[in-house]
Amino acid sequence: MTRTILIHCHMFKNAGTTFDWSLQRNFGELFLDHRDDEPMRNQKGYLYDYLQKHKDIVSLSSHHIQLPLPVVEDINFLPAFLLRHPIDRVGSVYEFERQQDADTPGAINAKKLSFNEYIAWRMQLNVGATIRNYQVRYCAGAFNKVSLDNNEFTTACQTLNRSPLLGLVEKYDESMVLFEEVLRRYFKDIDLAYVPQNTGKRRRLGIDKRIEAVLSNLDAPIKESLLSQNKLDIELYTHAEKLLNDRISLIADFDMKLADFRQRCSNLSNKVKHSTVHG
Repeated sequence: MTRTILIHCHMFKNAGTTFDWSLQRNFGELFLDHRDDEPMRNQKGYLYDYLQKHKDIVSLSSHHIQLPLPVVEDINFLPAFLLRHPIDRVGSVYEFERQQDADTPGAINAKKLSFNEYIAWRMQLNVGATIRNYQVRYCAGAFNKVSLDNNEFTTACQTLNRSPLLGLVEKYDESMVLFEEVLRRYFKDIDLAYVPQNTGKRRRLGIDKRIEAVLSNLDAPIKESLLSQNKLDIELYTHAEKLLNDRISLIADFDMKLADFRQRCSNLSNKVKHSTVHG
């Protein structure tokens, strides 16, 4: 019998914690937020072997899913992707790493360097590519490559083309309506209403102002380097936005479903606030 498993390809600082919160709410102990990064990152076949040993799992999230996912007879993988505008994402990464209680190179340097200095450090090719075409690297399975070209970009686009579960952080509610439409074929009671998790202060600004805030705080050479090192990511984001809009256009009564989704989110938020106050 074929198992259907929802795999959240959890890209760093792409609203993944909020999506995981919804998955946990829906699946409970059948959902796993996988944090054993080393084997997931480095052992070929680890994901399939892990799922063979844990037959109860129906949804798994990891920052280090290795793409492409295996094609096997006994598991139907449903990969889910949330993309974010790469320049907006830069500001979120810096804000998060400045607050993060960790001893990673990113957290250490974010705390001791100015924003301009931090971006200059991150642009170095011997530093982790956290804000250098990161989303293309993830979707193309190309984290080990220092430099990317159109081959990786094409592979990343093909990955998104094949996955019906594609969303954007900037259109999170719309994306979740699409996700529900797809997932109800497999999980008829799926409800991806959410209470936002792990959000920073920058979210109070609109997307255009957040992008402007990032670029206006950089010296010209660093700004040029950042844009150059995210050229493919910006193109991938544009591709993903068109895909999402095209898919939304095929959903019957989309506006009504979006309004219903947002009402469910409001009801859930009020319920959580009430339980916190009176708990």
